[in-house]
Amino acid sequence: MNQRKLYTLLKREYWEHRGAMKWTPIWIGASILAIMLLGWITGQSTMFRVEGADHLVEGGLKMLENNATPEQLRA
Repeated sequence: MNQRKLYTLLKREYWEHRGAMKWTPIWIGASILAIMLLGWITGQSTMFRVEGADHLVEGGLKMLENNATPEQLRA
């Protein structure tokens, strides 16, 4: 395929689907941004602060094991 045909085909595609070439990158970018924002919110909500240091919640059972006394764990 020579360059002239390729240019003509691309130009025709642009004229037929003009809106798609503008809106598709915008929607994809907005989707990626929304997913990143949800991940950041999730990360912030699973973090807690103890005596000025940040700690990540690894799960309720792990936190129970770390804070419980041996007598409480045996019961």
